[in-house]
Amino acid sequence: MKKTDTREKNAAAKPDSPSNIGECIRLPCSGQFYVLERALSKPRVSGAFDGIEAALDAQTAKFAERNAAAARAFAQLRVRCVREQRAALQIDGVTVGATLSSLTRSFLRPPLLAPEADVAEARFAHVLLVELTLHPVGKDEVDAYLYVYRELADDPLDHGLREHCTEIETPAFVEPFVQPDATRIERMSMRMMAASRGEVRRKTIDAYDVGATTSSLGLHRTIAGTMTLAVPHGGGTRRFDVSPHRQRVRAGTSRLPLDKVIHWASERAVGFSRSSTATATSSAFLSQFARPIARLLDKTPSSVLIERRAFAEAIDEYARLTGLAWVAGRGAPQAWKTVDDVLDALGDTFVVDGPALDGSGAPLDRSRPFAEVCYRSRAPSIPGLKSTDAVRLKVGSRTCKIVLPSAVGHMGGAKDAQRRGLGEILNRSRAFRAVFDGGRVLFCSEGAYGSDDLALATTQLASIFRSVAALGDVHSEKGKTHEHATSFQAQSCFHVIETERALAHPDSALICDDSTVEWADYIELDSAAHSLDARESAEGRVGGGEAGQARQDDVAASRQPDGRRAP
Repeated sequence: MKKTDTREKNAAAKPDSPSNIGECIRLPCSGQFYVLERALSKPRVSGAFDGIEAALDAQTAKFAERNAAAARAFAQLRVRCVREQRAALQIDGVTVGATLSSLTRSFLRPPLLAPEADVAEARFAHVLLVELTLHPVGKDEVDAYLYVYRELADDPLDHGLREHCTEIETPAFVEPFVQPDATRIERMSMRMMAASRGEVRRKTIDAYDVGATTSSLGLHRTIAGTMTLAVPHGGGTRRFDVSPHRQRVRAGTSRLPLDKVIHWASERAVGFSRSSTATATSSAFLSQFARPIARLLDKTPSSVLIERRAFAEAIDEYARLTGLAWVAGRGAPQAWKTVDDVLDALGDTFVVDGPALDGSGAPLDRSRPFAEVCYRSRAPSIPGLKSTDAVRLKVGSRTCKIVLPSAVGHMGGAKDAQRRGLGEILNRSRAFRAVFDGGRVLFCSEGAYGSDDLALATTQLASIFRSVAALGDVHSEKGKTHEHATSFQAQSCFHVIETERALAHPDSALICDDSTVEWADYIELDSAAHSLDARESAEGRVGGGEAGQARQDDVAASRQPDGRRAP
């Protein structure tokens, strides 16, 4: 017979007693951080936990429909703690008070690899809310932050808590992890501000130092995403995965006792507090990226594109969590048999260039205060629907939402407690892009960013040019070639490429690839730098007549002069 731990019995007997979660489980140093505008209340937290538990119970109930006996035999574990005061901490001269709310709940769900099987996984969902109040020594100011960790559970902010907090500004979120000339970025995702479907939109770079290996050209039209930062600490290095657009930080992969996790979260909150007034990052590399837009309401939208893959993944994830299937809405075409048919119908880029409307659909009066603007898509129409069933874009101060026609349907039927519209899933996942001001502003999953910094763009472009004195005497690309010649003429661009140390490393292998179907004029294999680079030459005239001055360009197609790769 299994010996039952006394703590476990007490937890099961009195589920609303103070949680002993710190003694029985381990949690990662990971989660989201927000500015806490006002303290949470016990009714609010309890209500959020009730909503989360209802969602978990719905998953168990779905399995019970197929295997009622197994569901009845399942003994649920429920441990809940609401706004328990913890001992204050001293972090770098700051007194940090912590108020803990936690929920641990067991539930059943079908195995992800065999969703129709008669067996189920017994899983544990964890939610952790820590209200952190910061009291700097000798000062009257008090800052407050909310730390949120969740595992296999809904976001508690979606259950009535979001209005209590606001996001930390991107510069203030990144700055605590940036030490000029010391912090390295070892991994970074980037999103190009691309307006068309055919452009490369996202990529990830892995390097010892991403900032040293990435060209600055085009960074003003690139949005920085999740990054892994190597921060010097004592005699070693601490690594943080930082996602400013998701307000998320992760440190390592180890799971620690609750007290240590709260201490880690307190350290992060102190760092955010000290950088709260930052309007730009001190990192020379990160400061070149597209910058967040402070007020999206002043921008003019032009198009909206729903990203099918991301939208489909969000729908599939919700279906796995809830066990709900897609149900068509009223007025849906008979051709829509599955949710994939809906995604196909929403696959085009929607043109949004009509008049600005208020919430009632009337023309917007900009002489009066307003917090939201609506725009209706003009083209194309959604196949199978009336022209009046258009996609609409709602623009707020710093965010956007898509309003889909009701015909696209829901996940779940009218009687399902977790029924959710496809439009709500789309907006929660931000699986769309909205283009403003002719492509100079983009709203995407990372937020709203602008690329209209002409001074920065000019600086980035100018940084790739350098002076090569030997090119001053060049008058042709290859010069006149002779049958037995072993080199190009001295006053040719090709000769300078082959002989000038400023253009090619003397120990590298330089291959001439010049032909009518060339990839580049020259390919350089540099074993010291472990790189393969291209050289392309061109010669032209500036001015007229024989007095015209020769112009030569040596352009590194895949590398800047200092060896950095273009983004």
